[in-house]
Amino acid sequence: MTRIDPPPAASRKPDGRDLPDRLQNGLEGLRDRVGANKAVAATAAVVAVVLLVAIVAAVIASNGGDGDGAAPPADEATSSPAAAGEPAPTLPADGAYLARQEATGLCVTNGPEPGNPERSVMVLGDCAATYPASLAFTSEGGGAYTVGLDFTEDDWQACWGADEPADQAGYLSAGQDCADSDLQRFQLTGVGADSYTIAVVASGLCMGLLEDAAAEAGAALATAPCDPDDPKQRFALLVP
Repeated sequence: MTRIDPPPAASRKPDGRDLPDRLQNGLEGLRDRVGANKAVAATAAVVAVVLLVAIVAAVIASNGGDGDGAAPPADEATSSPAAAGEPAPTLPADGAYLARQEATGLCVTNGPEPGNPERSVMVLGDCAATYPASLAFTSEGGGAYTVGLDFTEDDWQACWGADEPADQAGYLSAGQDCADSDLQRFQLTGVGADSYTIAVVASGLCMGLLEDAAAEAGAALATAPCDPDDPKQRFALLVP
């Protein structure tokens, strides 16, 4: 019986693999491709993580870092309400105020017309004893306001208005039955930190004092050419 000897050691395939060269080469190529795909997959995973982190950072930045993700509307940034005795914010919110003249420190109130005690008009008086107790300012937009007067003792709801036509200096103002009239609308213009001029919309003339009238209690308010530097035309609105 003929014995078949194993091939010389030098002719054996490494690692004991006795495979044809074409098959061995195919396996090695497959192994190389698998290794390359692993590298690509690892790179893609790193890129995905970086993109996710960038997206999360962008969302947080767009929400201003707020925990609830919602920025407050701009119109919610409003002034705090004024405390009692403090100047009203500009322009004043609808509400009840005392109008204190800068020249005298006296407030707008109701009293007898100078030289005609049978008629009541708007005059200056003690801020602690005004009648009505306050002036009810209601905005109509653009700085224009109507001013309600609650004459409780007379059971009369009135409006502050200028005497018709109020187109020259010296027209008085008084409580009137409320009407849709520019004689009962007043334009408030800020002058300084907490004062306003109060102009009659019908004519553009400002509320001040009668010409040559003493700036004292009982002085009647009257129309005058607007002068924002005149302390007799500057009024602070105070919360009663």
